[in-house]
Amino acid sequence: MSDFFLRFVAVEKAFGPKKVLRGVNLDVVRGETVVVLGGSGSGKSVLLRHAVGLFRPDAGQVFVEDVEISKLGARFFKSAPELLAVGDDRPDVAFQEAGYLLLATRAGLAVLEQNHAVQVAHGAEVVLLSPRELRERFPWLLTADLATGSLGLRDEGWIDPYSLLMAFKRKAMDLGVTYVHGAVVAVARRGAAANLDPGMVA
Repeated sequence: MSDFFLRFVAVEKAFGPKKVLRGVNLDVVRGETVVVLGGSGSGKSVLLRHAVGLFRPDAGQVFVEDVEISKLGARFFKSAPELLAVGDDRPDVAFQEAGYLLLATRAGLAVLEQNHAVQVAHGAEVVLLSPRELRERFPWLLTADLATGSLGLRDEGWIDPYSLLMAFKRKAMDLGVTYVHGAVVAVARRGAAANLDPGMVA
């Protein structure tokens, strides 16, 4: 096992034409504290959502304890009732396994095909659909200007984030964590700082 607890390797993420993460490389050593800095829209939340497996990168890899996290998210959510149980109380995080559908016009075809190839290379069960196949699966979808679509077949979906956070809190308290309430009046920083501006760790 390496000394790195968290590792981002050339991670990229875009939402439509907007590139949020642009080849992020970040290593966090076990026991180290890293502060993520950046202005509004610089990608801080997107970076953290990749770190916990809520987002999959369009390109690149995210590792936690030497394990690629994109392969662990759905497994964790499916097992959350057992992993986060407190006594006989098994939380329901409302994981809905339903694939994401990403669409591209001819202008975005090459990018979507490239992203699809990266996902397949890392074991994701995704398929590219032609406009005809899109119409067959989604008859309500207008496909006149579409070139293709990428559909996840398994291990993708969404959860109830509030239920998950409360389940984490209850489990932590059951393990001995004490929660206190207060206001932050000052911040003293020790360790590294990851500055996301714009979309790259500086």
